Amino acid sequence: MKLFPAFHDLAGKTVVIVGSGEVASRKGRLVAAAGARPVFA
Repeated sequence: MKLFPAFHDLAGKTVVIVGSGEVASRKGRLVAAAGARPVFA
């Protein structure tokens, strides 16, 4: 699989995380640490 790294300034942005469970929770903590506001869908 080819990967496409993307670096974005997430500070102050809303990030929608689709899914649930531990993986979604981990992603939420990750984007929150980058200054974003995670929203779970």
